Amino acid sequence: MYMLIIDPRLCVDCGNCERRLPGLHTRVTDHQLLINEVNPDVDFIAVFRAIGDCLTEALSLRRING
Repeated sequence: MYMLIIDPRLCVDCGNCERRLPGLHTRVTDHQLLINEVNPDVDFIAVFRAIGDCLTEALSLRRING
């Protein structure tokens, strides 16, 4: 399991992450989104691209188990 974290101090709502991950900000709770790596609906390439596209480096990914 992974946690996608949006740092609210760095995020300027530019929309770059939303282009890669549509609806991201509506799915996030407490600036965090749990991602199950075995879920076939999760596109990890899009997740990594969204992290790379973030102009303020507000997105990060952290493994939370295993």
